[in-house]
Amino acid sequence: MFQRYVYSYLIIFFVPFIVMILFIYHQTEERWNSEVEQANKNKLLQASELTYNRINEMNQIAARITYDSDLTPYMVSHPYSSRNAIERLGIYKSSTAIIDEVLLFYRDSQNIYSDRGYYSVDTLLKRVLGADDAQKERFLNLVKGLKTTTVLPADYFQSAGNKRQGTMLFLCPIPPHDTNKHGTVIYFVKDYVFQKMIQSTLGDFEGNVYITNDNNEMILSQDNGGKLQFEDLASVDLSRTDVTQATIHYTKYSIVTVRSDETGWTFVTAMPTAQFFKKAFHFPMLLLFIAVWLVLTGLILALVFAVRQYRPVNRMQERMSVQKPYVRDQCLLKLLGGSWEDPDNIREICAMSGIVFPYPYFFVVYISDDGMVSHETKMRSSLLLKLEGWELQDAIGFGVELIHDHAVAVVINCLSNDTSSVENMVRSLGQQKRNQERGLTMGVGGIYDDLTRVHNSYIEASAATDYKLAGSSRTDAVVYFKPSGDRVGTSGWYQSDLHLKLTQGLKKGNKQATAETLGMMLHELRTLRVPIDLLRCYCFDVINIVFRAAASVEYANIELEEQIVNFTSIEELEKLLYQWTEGICRQAALNKEMETLQLSEQIILYIQEHFRESDCSLEGTAAHFKLSDSYLSRFIKEKTDITFMQYLWELRLNAVKRELELTDKPIRTIVQEVGYFDTPNFIRKFKKAMGLTPGEYRKQRTN
Repeated sequence: MFQRYVYSYLIIFFVPFIVMILFIYHQTEERWNSEVEQANKNKLLQASELTYNRINEMNQIAARITYDSDLTPYMVSHPYSSRNAIERLGIYKSSTAIIDEVLLFYRDSQNIYSDRGYYSVDTLLKRVLGADDAQKERFLNLVKGLKTTTVLPADYFQSAGNKRQGTMLFLCPIPPHDTNKHGTVIYFVKDYVFQKMIQSTLGDFEGNVYITNDNNEMILSQDNGGKLQFEDLASVDLSRTDVTQATIHYTKYSIVTVRSDETGWTFVTAMPTAQFFKKAFHFPMLLLFIAVWLVLTGLILALVFAVRQYRPVNRMQERMSVQKPYVRDQCLLKLLGGSWEDPDNIREICAMSGIVFPYPYFFVVYISDDGMVSHETKMRSSLLLKLEGWELQDAIGFGVELIHDHAVAVVINCLSNDTSSVENMVRSLGQQKRNQERGLTMGVGGIYDDLTRVHNSYIEASAATDYKLAGSSRTDAVVYFKPSGDRVGTSGWYQSDLHLKLTQGLKKGNKQATAETLGMMLHELRTLRVPIDLLRCYCFDVINIVFRAAASVEYANIELEEQIVNFTSIEELEKLLYQWTEGICRQAALNKEMETLQLSEQIILYIQEHFRESDCSLEGTAAHFKLSDSYLSRFIKEKTDITFMQYLWELRLNAVKRELELTDKPIRTIVQEVGYFDTPNFIRKFKKAMGLTPGEYRKQRTN
């Protein structure tokens, strides 16, 4: 046994330590990666700002050229003044070091003027830039339609005859602040000028840097041993400033994007994340030291605790057994409500709480007691006790209390789905109650072969109980939810089963069942071949059902209500009703939560107000709130971490202590005032709890 405890403590210590080491490593790696990415982002922001300053500088030069009287269309084209105009362009070019050549082009002109002279359009485009006819036409159309500053990458003119290889073109339409553009200032800028601005962003890390325009077209790129192509980033959103992770060619990359609102450019770095942590050698060594220290510490502590302490496992099992019924009820309630967030793991989670479904078919029986208040809580308590392990041949059932409906729901899992087998199971279920219990109504929902559809059977079973309204409340009844032609609603076109199922789905806040039933009713409407006025009346039948349910859960949306009433087509009505019913279901679920919270507060307050009464008991409190004894017992245990009787004893003990300290009443009188008539027994319990008798306690407190 000691060896087992040593092993158990080793596991208890080492598993958290290993998790802690992995967590620290992961957090450290993430933090380091985040710092690298933030540093990268800051460098990109600096490059973006520097680029904006350069482009803004060129825009300002273009603005000055616009209003320069020596550079008007007439002055640049006149033989006498054109030389002066060329000199003026040279002055503007010399005002900044990044420009290789400044050109001025007026639309509909055959010449392009430069600080080096002037070119004909054909000469510049074909002989200097190596453009063919199609590229020439594309460029001229671009320039003539230009509204804002545009950048053409160095490979825009892809030709062996391009004498300006590695040259970017900046096109600034003029006048800059006028909608009627009549010319363009063109800057030739070597691409290495901007490459220098971004080459430091990668630092010592391997990766790629790109600059793109508004159309996500690459303007410029720089790499530091990076293996990515720009096309590899097609699946990554590069339209905003962000830091994202992407797996490309089975390698995880950190993609940092910075978008400049001023230039419309986006600066992008793509670096393999695996290299980040390798650059920080001291972090792995530190983590190794921590791991060794934790292992040694855990080994020592495990041995110390195993030698000095011996705790029976029964205590843990006892606590688990106390919580297990509560977890079991929550699982069943989630099944009935259809509120599983992860339907794929329903069976596994249910099995952990002791609910196993070995058979393929499921249905729900809804048991209500038609208002027999005096006996209903005792009936539910006894019935739930029997249903905790209710088994039949080829079937198994699990019962749960529905505190808001004052009813019991039984989820039955069976091997066969034929009618006779189901009726036998329901008949056997009815025999679980006591003979004197009358007025019991059992609604039986439809049979499904999918566990995730149990909530539909629950809604149907609840709806089926409404058929008992026409019968006697003193006799038992079993009602099956079977859509049939002989049960027709007042409208004459839909089955009353659908009416009841829709109403129950809304009142119980079941979105899935509500949407399914509403869809069936609207589908039936579409198939009707009746006059339009009658069809509209049928539509209002559905609207009235939904509106009545909304009123019952106190949900209102005036604007949506007006749209529903004034619908123009069934398609529009369907869309509005789905939106409306979703709000009703949310309100119904919220109402249940609020009722549960209020009930919790009322139960605790009730006990605190009535603990002085001698007949204050678990059964009496449960009857007062129409709850089963088992539910109330679990509720008190959950809220106070002690049983009902222990909580009642603590309230009475504290009341007696206050009276002993503040009054001179006789001890017998004080004990009787808190609901105890066996004074000697109370004194013994008081001494066991406080270590003193009531008299000794009063004397000590008085002194």
